[in-house]
Amino acid sequence: MKLFLSITLITITHILNKGIIIMQGDKRFITFSYTNLFIYTAIITTIVYSAILLQEKLRFTKRFLFFLFLQSLFVLSMGYRSPLIILIGGVVIVFLIIDNGYFNNIKKFFTPDKLLILIVAFTTMSAISYYRVSQQYDPNKFFKNIDFNNLEDKPYLKPIMPTLAVFRYDQQVILKLIEETENNHLFGKLAITNFLTILPGKQLGVRNKIGEIVDARKLPDGTPWSITPTLQGALFVDGGYIAVYIGFFIVGFFAEFLKKLMVSKKDPFTITIYSLFIINTLMLIHTGYYDLLFFILLVLIILLKFITYRINFKIHEN
Repeated sequence: MKLFLSITLITITHILNKGIIIMQGDKRFITFSYTNLFIYTAIITTIVYSAILLQEKLRFTKRFLFFLFLQSLFVLSMGYRSPLIILIGGVVIVFLIIDNGYFNNIKKFFTPDKLLILIVAFTTMSAISYYRVSQQYDPNKFFKNIDFNNLEDKPYLKPIMPTLAVFRYDQQVILKLIEETENNHLFGKLAITNFLTILPGKQLGVRNKIGEIVDARKLPDGTPWSITPTLQGALFVDGGYIAVYIGFFIVGFFAEFLKKLMVSKKDPFTITIYSLFIINTLMLIHTGYYDLLFFILLVLIILLKFITYRINFKIHEN
């Protein structure tokens, strides 16, 4: 049902924008909150269902793979990579967890077929980025820190250049952040910025705040451009090297805590929480602090677990 509503709302959003959003440049920024809510709700239910399916049958059915493919296409059509990464990455992590006996045989992670899937996924994400940029800009000028002239005799590298360019730019942003905030840290103010966006009025998110600090170009309404600071960059802005150390310690602590919780419980919802945490933590390498949406999705999973278990309790009680 959630998948049907998600696909329906995505279709309506395309119709209202008079075209498929991924093919319309910056129109991907003009989406609707209720559409995004159902997109992510459908993603969470898909990941939970994948865990249930694998625990029962130890494999994905053709029907599930077909709907996963269909859902991926519709999510991709919105022009953002993050929902697609969470959807596919979440399902893949769930598969790896259960297929490896909840990490009892971690060597199976590094088989040639899984490595090939990882390479294909990485190349696909980068190619999507290149296509999205080419809709409105000249990629050779947009990715200024890459000399595309050197790629004429290496065309096989071109699809992954956008991602490599972004990773290099991330390091340039970190250098700029260190220069601007070394003796002027925000002492935690950046960490709560995303939460403040739910308050009435116009509030800058973390990435817009970073854009303001590095003096990035501004949108037509005067809002600083959204710049991804990486997790270490965001932590440094809030408290320097000490904050970087403490922040990574906290992330590592919760990763180990959730892993042990998942292994002990082995229920689909705990597996989904761990999967969501891991895929979003990997994304922090580029994006910085967890988005507010991440915490909303955690609450959503807990609510789904509560509702499901209450229904099961009522059924068995009767």
